[in-house]
Amino acid sequence: MHGGGGNTGPAEKQTGYYRVLGYRWVTLIFLFLLIFLNGVNMSFYAPIVVNMSFAYGVSIAMMQVFFVIVLLLYPITSFTIFKFVAEAHGPFACIIAGTICVMTGSFMRCMLNSSFYPFMIIGFVFTGMSQPFLNNLAAITSINWFPAKERPLATMLASLGNTIGSTIGSVLPDLFLGGSYPFHFKVYRANIIELFPYVIMSFFCITFYREKPPFAPAYNIYLEQE
Repeated sequence: MHGGGGNTGPAEKQTGYYRVLGYRWVTLIFLFLLIFLNGVNMSFYAPIVVNMSFAYGVSIAMMQVFFVIVLLLYPITSFTIFKFVAEAHGPFACIIAGTICVMTGSFMRCMLNSSFYPFMIIGFVFTGMSQPFLNNLAAITSINWFPAKERPLATMLASLGNTIGSTIGSVLPDLFLGGSYPFHFKVYRANIIELFPYVIMSFFCITFYREKPPFAPAYNIYLEQE
């Protein structure tokens, strides 16, 4: 599609082509799924804070303070590490950084046992740092891949992954933590079950996610790239 169709001005004829590709939806779907699984990961422990407090000998007040600190990592990381990585290396580097943080955090939480609660703290710190690397890519991906009229929808759909993931993550403990097994084993089992889908989706996302199409999706984006 040259220029966007119709009459073209002199400047438009001189600058070349721009095109909207169907692969933009593939990129958006993989980003949505990654953000979705991160939302599940972040919200899993919130409904069982009382159980965790009793099982690991940490007061409920300290648990709540810890969750607040993890949430504060979002703006702190957004204005520091994420800003640097996004500007210096681009969206794909943010995907790599975000998935590394989540998988590191998940592996640390899988090492959680009755005698070493700090593994959970370290795991959640890494998970909290991963949020801006993934969630903030919704707007960047929509700008890079979508024409102007589709960008609000694309940004909303990708961002919705976090809301849906957080909602589902808040009800999963009822499924994973039932039964007569010891509580520590049930937490360990839930962490293992939660880790595998994220590892698989991270592999697919890193393989198929493209930070930019070969053609700009709109004329103004083409000019910016020039």
